[in-house]
Order: sequence, then structure tokens, then C-alpha cells
Amino acid sequence: MNDGPLLCGATVSKWVFEGKVKGTEDFTDGLENTAKAFIGMLEGKNFGKSIVRIAKDY
Repeated sequence: MNDGPLLCGATVSKWVFEGKVKGTEDFTDGLENTAKAFIGMLEGKNFGKSIVRIAKDY
């Protein structure tokens, strides 16, 4: 059995938990801007996860 991928996943998870690796999120505000965010994602204009925020309270 090859445990390499499991060990790698465990190592990366540890780094994320320790704050050594951080994810990047690209926020677009407003449901009305969803199409703009989607097109930007397809054109490679976002960094990391592309998220449309429909309310700032959440």
C-alpha cells in the first residue's frame, strides 16, 4: 500500500491548522454581480476561491 498521499494530506492539513499555509479568497459583493464574478473566474481574474457575498452579515 502506498501511504504517500495520506501522509502528504496529513502534513498539509497540519500546516493549514498551524497557519503556515493560507488559502486565498476573492470576494465579490452583491448577488447582482454574480455574472461578473463568474466571467472573471473563467477569464482567470480571481485568486483562490471565488466567492459571491450576498450579505455582509454572514
